[in-house]
Amino acid sequence: MLRRQLYHEADVLGKDVLKGSRYLLLKAPENLKANEDKNKDERARLQAALELNQPLATAYYMKERLRLLFDCVDRQQAEKELDAWIDGAQSSVINILKEAARKLLVWKPFILNWYKHPISTNKLEVVNRKIGLL
Repeated sequence: MLRRQLYHEADVLGKDVLKGSRYLLLKAPENLKANEDKNKDERARLQAALELNQPLATAYYMKERLRLLFDCVDRQQAEKELDAWIDGAQSSVINILKEAARKLLVWKPFILNWYKHPISTNKLEVVNRKIGLL
């Protein structure tokens, strides 16, 4: 949503850089592909998009920080990191981050339950999706 809004506000050069950046912004940095051709180098294209627009860079780095939450080894560390993320998002000028912080605050106990019982429903969701496609 933020990327789309920034794209519409950008000038011609900015639009050229932002075009096609959606999947680069969603990809984990370790999965970005390097290439000698600058137009195909995902790391260089992402960096160019982030340098072009500060709100986009802020949202990207906040996304990465939230993703690292699941690398925490225990509930206390995760709660500390989640609280820091929520505080950072609430103090941001980016409305979409403020809204995400509000939602995470509501879901915080359920997110932190993962550290008490690390059970995922992802396989169940895949089966349900396949059944729904029949």
